[in-house]
Amino acid sequence: MRHPTRCLWMAAMALVATAGLALADPGIDRLETEVRKNRRLDIEVEATLGGRGEIRIEGNVNGRTVRFRKRVRKAGTKRARFKIDAKRFKLRKLDGPLTFDVTAIVEERDGASVEQVVQQTVAVPVVIVPGLGNELAPGGSDVFALALNLATGGAYTLDGKVPTLVVHDYTSLDSELTDLGKDLKSVARKSMRGSSFARIDAVGYSMGGLVIREWLAGKGRGKVRRAILVGTPNQGAPLAQVVSIALQTGQLGDAGGGLVPDLGDLGGLSDVLNLLGGEGEATEVLRVFHPTYPWAFITVPFLGRVGLTQQLLDQFGGLVPGLGDLPIDLSSPLTPLNAVGPDPDAEFFALGYTALLSDELGGAQIGTVDEIDLTPLLSGNTEDLDLTALADGDGDGLVPWRSVIMSDTPTWRTAITSTDLGAGNHFTLLADPAVIARIVQILGQ
Repeated sequence: MRHPTRCLWMAAMALVATAGLALADPGIDRLETEVRKNRRLDIEVEATLGGRGEIRIEGNVNGRTVRFRKRVRKAGTKRARFKIDAKRFKLRKLDGPLTFDVTAIVEERDGASVEQVVQQTVAVPVVIVPGLGNELAPGGSDVFALALNLATGGAYTLDGKVPTLVVHDYTSLDSELTDLGKDLKSVARKSMRGSSFARIDAVGYSMGGLVIREWLAGKGRGKVRRAILVGTPNQGAPLAQVVSIALQTGQLGDAGGGLVPDLGDLGGLSDVLNLLGGEGEATEVLRVFHPTYPWAFITVPFLGRVGLTQQLLDQFGGLVPGLGDLPIDLSSPLTPLNAVGPDPDAEFFALGYTALLSDELGGAQIGTVDEIDLTPLLSGNTEDLDLTALADGDGDGLVPWRSVIMSDTPTWRTAITSTDLGAGNHFTLLADPAVIARIVQILGQ
């Protein structure tokens, strides 16, 4: 049997403790959040209350009012879980970020309360499409994706079941452009699956921009919010055809012979060609980038500078010594693609350089060309061939600026917002902080 005095003392202490708890303000001991399926925000609140009250969530999701609550019937530490699903608020086909702006509130019956703001933004999914030869170094664009995410303050998720920033590696060296566009469809669909988003943002580097446009020309219409084309040869690149001609005529040797001595800073192109199976495969890959605008000229006695067309080649090619022997193909797979107008529901941005950063080529900047005089190629004398004397122009050492911004395609030219980044090198575009900064700015608009 307990001593009466001891029992009275313990009861008094319990009363004092209870009174102290009742007098203390409520507190939020722990608050955790997690985004699921790119559409739902799960919130778990652990709070201490001195008596009856409630734990609730108030605020909005993309302007839709949110209010959830859980009643607390007695003092102590309590937990409450809330699931704020955008679909519950009929937010199903967003073309902008999903923003949760709510407040967790713990309030007792006597009016004492404490609160904590919760702000969470789910970015529009982004698909990065790398360039030619990306399959030779799988995951090569992952560093760029990480840098882009860091520059946004971690706005995207790079892993998990449904990441919001993904790199789409594809087989660029042995696939038709039309097939590559279809492959991108499944990647984009997966990025939106289960989420509240109806469209994605797409960033295409070099050939990757063409893949994006090919998809948008077909089943992808209406599925992209912003398409960012970085150094993309939208109208082709004359250098691709010059190299193809030189490969077929033996003036640059075979694809395995090495082009680096002739192309200097353009060694990145050489690396791709050197890994191809041979001349035929190399020229087939290069054909994807045949220009869609008049680019080839020759100097003819008494006539001066003459622009080449397929009709002129067919009718008069044999009259100019050496011209009929050049394997010139003025057709381009880009012609039907450029004939399809831009998706009116998408915004298009083009980024690139107008000058080659390095002067290792003696200032001639082959590849940074708008038009080329093919007269030196007519001689067939490899020793007399000086590639750096063919032409120069505005571009990044591989892709002409006029091709990036589609200056010769009126329906596209007016739809593209271009950013001239000054001097640089095509093969280091994605490592340029200015490129990353501009992309972040576009995605955040």
